Amino acid sequence: MIASCKPRVGLYFILFAVVALLGSVTPSRGNDHSPQRDCSPNLVSGASFVASLSATEESSPITAASSSWELVAINVGLRGMWRAGSWVPLTIKVRPPDGTELPKVLPQLRLQIATPDGDGQRVLWTCALSAAEGKETGEVNKLGKFPQVYARAVDGALVLKTSVRLGSRVAWLELKLWQGDRVVLDRRLKAGAVKGFPIGVRDTQPIYVFVGTNEAGLREAFALAEVPSDHRPAIALVESVDDLPASPLAYQGVRGVVFSFLTPQLVTELAQLSVEQEALRTWVRLGGDIVVGFDPAALQVASKQYGEALSWLVPGTFEQGVPLSRTRASALELFAGARTPLGGLGPGGPGSSVAYISNPRGQVRAAEGRLPLVVVAPIGLGTLTWCALALDSPMLVNWRDRGLFFARLLDIPIAASTPEGEYPRAVRYGFEDLAGQLRRGLDRFPAVVQFPFGLIVSLMLIHIALIGPLDYFLFRRAGNWRWLAWLSLLGAIVAFTALAGGLGRWAKGKEIRVQQLDLVDIAASDGLVRATSWAHVFSPVTGRLSVGATPLPPDPQGDLDTLDVAFAWWGLPGEGFGGMSSLRAEALFENEGYVLSGDKTELRGLTFRPGATKALTAQCFGTTRSPGISWELRVRHDELSGWIRNQLPWPIENCRLVFGKYVYQVERIPPGELLVVDRSVPRRDLRGFLTGTQLVKEKDTYRTQTSPYDVGSTDWDYIVEMMMFHEAAGGTGYTGLLHVAEGWVDFSGRLTTDQAILVGRIATGPGEGGGFRLEVRDAQALGPSQQLKRVIYRWLLPVTADRPEKQTRRML
Repeated sequence: MIASCKPRVGLYFILFAVVALLGSVTPSRGNDHSPQRDCSPNLVSGASFVASLSATEESSPITAASSSWELVAINVGLRGMWRAGSWVPLTIKVRPPDGTELPKVLPQLRLQIATPDGDGQRVLWTCALSAAEGKETGEVNKLGKFPQVYARAVDGALVLKTSVRLGSRVAWLELKLWQGDRVVLDRRLKAGAVKGFPIGVRDTQPIYVFVGTNEAGLREAFALAEVPSDHRPAIALVESVDDLPASPLAYQGVRGVVFSFLTPQLVTELAQLSVEQEALRTWVRLGGDIVVGFDPAALQVASKQYGEALSWLVPGTFEQGVPLSRTRASALELFAGARTPLGGLGPGGPGSSVAYISNPRGQVRAAEGRLPLVVVAPIGLGTLTWCALALDSPMLVNWRDRGLFFARLLDIPIAASTPEGEYPRAVRYGFEDLAGQLRRGLDRFPAVVQFPFGLIVSLMLIHIALIGPLDYFLFRRAGNWRWLAWLSLLGAIVAFTALAGGLGRWAKGKEIRVQQLDLVDIAASDGLVRATSWAHVFSPVTGRLSVGATPLPPDPQGDLDTLDVAFAWWGLPGEGFGGMSSLRAEALFENEGYVLSGDKTELRGLTFRPGATKALTAQCFGTTRSPGISWELRVRHDELSGWIRNQLPWPIENCRLVFGKYVYQVERIPPGELLVVDRSVPRRDLRGFLTGTQLVKEKDTYRTQTSPYDVGSTDWDYIVEMMMFHEAAGGTGYTGLLHVAEGWVDFSGRLTTDQAILVGRIATGPGEGGGFRLEVRDAQALGPSQQLKRVIYRWLLPVTADRPEKQTRRML
């Protein structure tokens, strides 16, 4: 029989082709833009990539590299601690040829860096250097943006500081230093192969920075949490403040910074490095957390000699140093919940006395009489935790319960929220971090049809039946007409190929689409703004596109002075399919890539596959004189009262006013309208609200029932609300997911700083409502139906403490 003698190899090949065609009908889901998906015959050749770079980046052709410049040292991260998917500091030290006059050469130099993104593609960035001249005045913000590449001459060498974004723990890094139209330094480095560029920490590990001589009890504090070792925070021990970054963006992967001023020398070093100090201060003001401990001698130098420069590190007025008596030590022991007493008390030596400050601002967490020992003060969007003694003093270093003390300073829970072995693993949904769930939600395009897997399998079975059993039974008795079996086979293949292609084109459509979620954090009293955007761009066809991001002021009638801005790819954390910690053949994609503009506001030449998406993110730090609301809030007997006026041209929807352990459900504030906060506004426990806890009647008794967290949800509002108050809801113990990749979004720690948090959603057009305006270039202009943007505002509002005078109804 001819029909039964068809080559099996050919049948398998046909079946594979049908599966591939039908698989292309399903649009990308979450990780379809990963390197595994991009393994198609449309890989751009190395020659075409170089040509595209020449067309998009204003740089001269590469000439033969000169060996006259020497790479002396390199440091990726903070003392080698860095995490993939975040902006991390990069410090390069190069030595020019003998006789080179750096002031004359510096304007001719450009730094070019190539790194892999979260999908393994090559990202090229070139930027001119910014000299230290004019930046040593302590007025960096008044002079403009933080430099993209900051240069400082040290002992005849040139130290360059910038920030990079690496897409894998074992990423590579290419460095080129241009002088005019020639390359004077050309090096390719691999993580783990050179000193100063170690393998990155895991996606599951937060990073804490300790600036001082000894990390004291920081490691013991993390050990008390009893989490698996691959979830335990990593510690970067920085002994010199010169190793700190020169841009607040480089702190993106840092959970907290701990400063210990044991000697006046560290105070002097920090005060003299105005750019690094201003970058640290800006990061704290725009959402960072810093813990500082001062020895009285160091605090005296900071207050008397550098009071104006370092006053932001002291939440009060320094008076004097006082001996650390037994009663004062007992206050510290009580604060820590210690089981053993502090030892080594006595006169003389570092750590034998504590610093006394008067008029402390913020919450006093530990005190002995009128002597504050631990104070937590808000600074813009961030927090400052101040301690009256150096954190690496011999007394604390030798204390057996120093881990408990540091756990309280850093608000680290000392009991495990989930038992060993129950921590999240990327199995079912392909992610283990809340950032992965948000990516999955943004990757669901309503206008793009997603065929269920069952339909694809059914069509495969029908096709197999047509070219196999049905073909055989139909033509086995056809006699001399059995050759028609080949025509039927060809017809079935053509029909199903056309069906698959037609369904794929119909499902994907013909339009490029963008889904964007922006989070705008505003410290209303200071006008500080931190805007973050997460977006997915979908393309139905193969092509190279450029996407730009422009920061928008929170109030369209106001202004926004940007201090630092960065637009980049957004990778998937974890070891799941397409994750940045998964095993990937990155070498396949080194010749395929795109260009990041020098000011980090545009991605040029992004390669798109048919029906695939590209995940992007942008962040901006800035200041504004128009925060969008006016307010007056007071607290009396744990109850919030006052008013809030919406000064934006749009209504604030789905409002939540959070203060302490309560949430006030406001729902909506129309434009120009006033919200009066009093007992008439519904209030409930914040944790119960986040977890859906309610009373359920069973027979004659009532019990509380908590709704489990929906890991499979793709609702943006639902996911972001949990990201904003993850720890307040119970953390990983409740959600079953980590919150490390975008952990800075969590404002649970701000709930204890006597500040209210107003959260609301703004429904606007694609280029409005604050955040960022994303523009897809090299394509037709996108209509409103092709761009879906949602903006969430989060205002941090100071609350006035209990007032003796009567309440006022003054409405401004």
